[in-house]
Amino acid sequence: MKKLLLSLTVFVSLSLQAQNPITITTGDLPSIGTGFINIQELNLQGIYPGDPGANQAYDISGFQNSGEDSIFFLDPAQTMYADEFENATITRYLATDTSYAFMIEGETKVEIEGLVMNVPGIAEKAVAKASDPLTQFTFPMTYETAFDDLAAFSTNSVYFHQVISEDPYTYFDSARLNITYDRSSVVDGWGTLATPFGTTFSVLRQRVEDITVYAPEFYLFYVDTLFGTPVTIPLGWQTIPGAEMNDTTTTYYYLANTDSGNPLILAELQENTSGSIISAQYAKLPMAAIDELSLSNVFVFPNPAADYVELKSPVRLNSVRMLGSDGKTVFTTEVNNNTATIDLTALATGIYTLIIDTEKGQEIKRVSKL
Repeated sequence: MKKLLLSLTVFVSLSLQAQNPITITTGDLPSIGTGFINIQELNLQGIYPGDPGANQAYDISGFQNSGEDSIFFLDPAQTMYADEFENATITRYLATDTSYAFMIEGETKVEIEGLVMNVPGIAEKAVAKASDPLTQFTFPMTYETAFDDLAAFSTNSVYFHQVISEDPYTYFDSARLNITYDRSSVVDGWGTLATPFGTTFSVLRQRVEDITVYAPEFYLFYVDTLFGTPVTIPLGWQTIPGAEMNDTTTTYYYLANTDSGNPLILAELQENTSGSIISAQYAKLPMAAIDELSLSNVFVFPNPAADYVELKSPVRLNSVRMLGSDGKTVFTTEVNNNTATIDLTALATGIYTLIIDTEKGQEIKRVSKL
């Protein structure tokens, strides 16, 4: 009888333990040198993020492998942007589009200090630095953990020439972007997550609502012909009415403990204001160690520039050749280093093309000489 009571006690204890929400701590954060394959789900029909509340059964087992991204966690010093984000302790690198998120891991929270993003139609990457970092997680995190946060980012100026008006002749030659976030986060559910790989994990569901405002600024010039001879007058950084964009999204993160070799974020679903799922992705298990990364993209700064530009690369630069707008070579230099400085003082104002040979291949960059 005592053995039966003991067995029942153990059974009840295990049952209660299984029905308790997990707790996420700093020990569950990814470490430098780990990575995993992230699956993009392109068939978004019928995807449902599940319900809030206790002991939910979340299920993404029917997802298909629509596309893969490689995600790595780096020491910020491994990247060409380390000087831009001095407080960052770890960097999330998405290999497919070579974008970065620089994060600060603290004892009580993880903040995003900056982003390096691709700009459609422009070769140069946008480097978004935070004047007020964005909180991603707070610790310890368990059911009903919540926080609110306001954050602000501003990108570097990127060359982008466009005429605004022919009469009077007005144009801009550079653009930058100010981004603000109004974030509300709550762990609104816990339970299990069934994955496409036949494994079920205990998870927390973090629901993050973001109101994001994108406010572009343009460096304007006005050509004054009042006295006959055209005079270009810089008007400085200006906003253009109607160019500001607002976006409201809700993102669901399904978070797990990492002691079984899985990443912290097992899955991520995002929906728009109408409740339609607009993106879905999940981790292909298990996590893997990385020994060496082939990081491309030479960083060229400042740009535009008056006197010089600096080249910085995670791989060795072999040589640099500069072409004028007529396609003729202005100069060629051997480098054999990860950095280089190019003197622009003797060059006329205009747009130049850099043909950069690296140990990983050739890259082409455009530089605006002021």
